[in-house]
Amino acid sequence: MSVFLLYNQIMKDTYIINTHSHANMLRQANIDEAIKNAQNKKIITIVPSSTAEDIFEVDKFIQKYDDVYGYVGVFPEEVKTFTDKTLSDMENIIRTNKKIIGIGEIGLDYYWDKWYQKASLLGGLIWEWRDHVVKHSEKDAKYLYTYGGDHGEKKHDSNFCVDGLMYPDGRPHTGALCMKNVYSPVRTYKDNNSFVICNR
Repeated sequence: MSVFLLYNQIMKDTYIINTHSHANMLRQANIDEAIKNAQNKKIITIVPSSTAEDIFEVDKFIQKYDDVYGYVGVFPEEVKTFTDKTLSDMENIIRTNKKIIGIGEIGLDYYWDKWYQKASLLGGLIWEWRDHVVKHSEKDAKYLYTYGGDHGEKKHDSNFCVDGLMYPDGRPHTGALCMKNVYSPVRTYKDNNSFVICNR
């Protein structure tokens, strides 16, 4: 059997899981058509919430489609929107919607501590290392860097790919500094009135 035929045989009964899709935020595309295309290609979609407000949108969105599931959580920079009511709302959604399969969009350090608890866990993998942009060297260029929508195109992802740990020129972004701190083998924890220093 050729490699091509073997690959087709394996993929015939295999699903691809898109673990981080903001499909609910699509504004310039037909969402029904996009989800249908994903289903036809055997792609399972997982949609995370980002703020205290859109956990309800994700809850409603994933109930509308087959093969679409969700996380509930809040981006670290949106933590100011997180209240006791947010936690109560999340708990209620988790209890009532069986398609919520995880709690996501929280800080890297929260996950990092979990990974050290079990040898079978894997994480801390970087999705975007450097910002994806177009650099302009023309003398009359209005901007040094541009991204989706800056070139007159109708369909684009805006600044979706400008989310790396490094700026386009290689300088560390604030996210890289956060990663450096989280990856540090020496950590300090407060335990009641004492501090615990842990060297991993």
